[in-house]
Amino acid sequence: MRATVLVSRQLTGALGAPGVNLWHASGETAWQSVFHFHIHVVPRYDADDLMLPWVEIERPVDSLAGLAAEIRGESAD
Repeated sequence: MRATVLVSRQLTGALGAPGVNLWHASGETAWQSVFHFHIHVVPRYDADDLMLPWVEIERPVDSLAGLAAEIRGESAD
């Protein structure tokens, strides 16, 4: 992660990008194309055409209690 932070800072500084996205994919279903661990550092600009591949849906925090318990390996009682 230190290298990622360093590369991100170098890219945004050298390219004048006001932001950066970090992208990691694990498995073909997640669009992984090179099968070892790596992180894409994507410089971002206000007028670029990169779009979110999902739609955000606001959920009440309480509605996630069962899922959180399942992830922790607890019963959802």
